[in-house]
Amino acid sequence: MTITSSIIFVFTSLLFLSGYVLQQQTVRNLQRAIHPPPPPRPSVSPQNATTAKKMKVFGDPIRMEVGGPNQQYMGSEKLELEPAWTSLAYTQLLRHHIDVCDAVMVFAELARQGSPAQRLLLYPQDWDDGSSSDGAQGRIDTSRRLLHMAARRFDVLLLPIGPMFEGAEDAVDLAYPTAGLLSLTRFERLLFFESSGLLLNAGAMDELLASPTDFPITVYAENTASKINFPPSAVVIQPSMQSYHKAMTFIIGTHTGSADSILEMTSVRGNSLDSPYLVSQTFSLALEGEGFNASNYLNQAAYVQLADPAILGPEYDIPRNIFWQARPRQHEARRIWEDLYELYRTERMDICGLDLEPMPTDTP
Repeated sequence: MTITSSIIFVFTSLLFLSGYVLQQQTVRNLQRAIHPPPPPRPSVSPQNATTAKKMKVFGDPIRMEVGGPNQQYMGSEKLELEPAWTSLAYTQLLRHHIDVCDAVMVFAELARQGSPAQRLLLYPQDWDDGSSSDGAQGRIDTSRRLLHMAARRFDVLLLPIGPMFEGAEDAVDLAYPTAGLLSLTRFERLLFFESSGLLLNAGAMDELLASPTDFPITVYAENTASKINFPPSAVVIQPSMQSYHKAMTFIIGTHTGSADSILEMTSVRGNSLDSPYLVSQTFSLALEGEGFNASNYLNQAAYVQLADPAILGPEYDIPRNIFWQARPRQHEARRIWEDLYELYRTERMDICGLDLEPMPTDTP
């Protein structure tokens, strides 16, 4: 009996290990497939501007502050770029501690793929004071560690900001509205990604960032995005004080801070027929039919937001039964969907040193 049990245990262990090795090989194959070498830099018009260092209040134009308390975290190497690229920046706006690692993962991939654009990370200035209504002390310490790592390793400019309106700290979308980025007139264009995503092709997004638009705010979303209520995956912003004051008037009157609410200033663009997956969201994989081509998806996708109605977020340790029920039905789409979630989990650990978050206790 003991020998039989031992044999069963050995074979079960071997079966588990073989499955694990196969899964990791799949993840490595996906990483190689979605990380193409960056294309040549697109041509953009140079724009002279002074170097940005630190903001005092969200909504004020960035002003120079050399030798300030965050000087050591300002990523000075990025300031030596050719003038054409010093006016273009990838910008992440943090409101919650849970989103810090997402932003760092994006900047890590931009650095790995050699994007020449600047990288800005805006965050509530009370995080520097050690106080926050968003989490416990452990979360604040983790956020600080990740912010400083982003500056040191990935040449990210850290910009602590105050709330847009006095007493609005608890309503973070209103206190730190995306439209407030219109005030960063030191830059010609900014590209903002919605959190919980994976940057797959920085070169394609560089071209998007370098292309002028006709609107102050241009929202990029998958053509199917309107069918489910998720925020747009990418937003290109062309700052100007005229647009900023117009946006603030709208926000004050409607008490909403979302970029896509300012309809008269916003252009909404879906992916082109040539690149239907350029900016994608994982929930659309559930809509794919038998004609879905996984290779085309990986070749075209530049930024994928991991967003599904039944999933709280890729940052969380989702119960296995919920995770399996949320998967797409089509075989190839399901494989890509699973691999994207696994890649996110792997990079969250490799880059940020963080495991998945436990599910909140108030989650139904």
